[in-house]
Parts: sequence; structure tokens; C-alpha cells
Amino acid sequence: MAYITVYKAENSPNFLESEVGLVLKTAQVDDTGITADEYGFKTVRGGTAWPSNDTNAEGIVFEDVDVTHGERAASIITGGRVYKSRLPETLQSAAETALKAKGIVFVDEPPAISRIIVDAIPYTAGTTGFTAANIAEADDGSALTITATKNDNDKAIATVQLSSGTVTATKVKAGSTQITCVVSDVNGKTTDITVPITIS
Repeated sequence: MAYITVYKAENSPNFLESEVGLVLKTAQVDDTGITADEYGFKTVRGGTAWPSNDTNAEGIVFEDVDVTHGERAASIITGGRVYKSRLPETLQSAAETALKAKGIVFVDEPPAISRIIVDAIPYTAGTTGFTAANIAEADDGSALTITATKNDNDKAIATVQLSSGTVTATKVKAGSTQITCVVSDVNGKTTDITVPITIS
């Protein structure tokens, strides 16, 4: 007879902004303040301020450490670039100050860009074009700009022009096509958004 046990685990986001300049040291990590999960395991999560989340912080735990049976050797980040918003717990201001003094740089996570258009945009000759605000939004509400278009539209249906961040489709004949726009945020991050268009 076979016995199968299923354990649930968390998938934590990567909190390192870059491996360039990353400095690690080895230290003993214990189970102080760690509560066992439903299976009895005690884990110090990667991204936890070490040894404590206060003025005594000396580094950040590099990856999850199992301390169910007592303290374990672990890699501690003492220098590098880290996304503060991705750490498993809110970093106290005193801990952040202490870690910055050690050589850790905290950076803001770049905003995500998401598509908001779901229906085709109807066009007739002379219709006003659209901007990035009509087809996308950033998670943090920052400004977006259409910086380029790609050659995927059917030129037998419409021609496309980009001017000062505004895309305009000019009718050739009635039909349906699409325009893929390169949308950029204030940090230079880009994403492609394909906009269906209908020429009537």
C-alpha cells in the first residue's frame, strides 16, 4: 500500500534587483521568533532581515533556511541591490537604515504595464488617434507613452502614423486589422500591446 502526503509551499518572488555587486557571507540562523507551519516545519524565509528586523540588522537572508531542528548555516546578503517591496515582511525603518549602512541598496520595483483595451477601436477617415492612456495603464499610475509601432497592420485596410505619442489610422478601405504599439514607462520599461482596429 502506498501512502502519499501532499505539502503546500509558498512561491516567493525574486527580491534581487541585480546580481552585480552582490556580497554574501555565511552565518548561523536560528529559529528565534519562527512559528512552525501546519506540518511542523520552521523556515526562515529568504528576504528576512538578519538577525532581526531592527537597528541590529546586519544583512538579508539569501534563500529559505529550514531551522526545524535548530540553527543552520545560511548565506546572508551584506551588499547588493534589493527590491524592498518583494521582501516577505515589511522592513522597519531602523533596519533599512542599518542595512543601507552595510552596503545594501533598496530600489523601487518598476511599475507593471497592463493592457486595458478589450474591444476593437472603430475608425473612419479623419478619426482622432489614440495614445498610451487609451490602451494601457501602469500599476503605479505613472505616465505611459507609445514610442513605436510595428509593421503588423494590413496596409490594404489602413495606414498607420505615430506622431508625438499619438497613433492614427487612416482608412484605405473598410475592414479589420491591428496595430502593435510599443508602450514605454518613465523608467524606460517597454511592452508590446496589440490593438485591434475596425475601419468602417
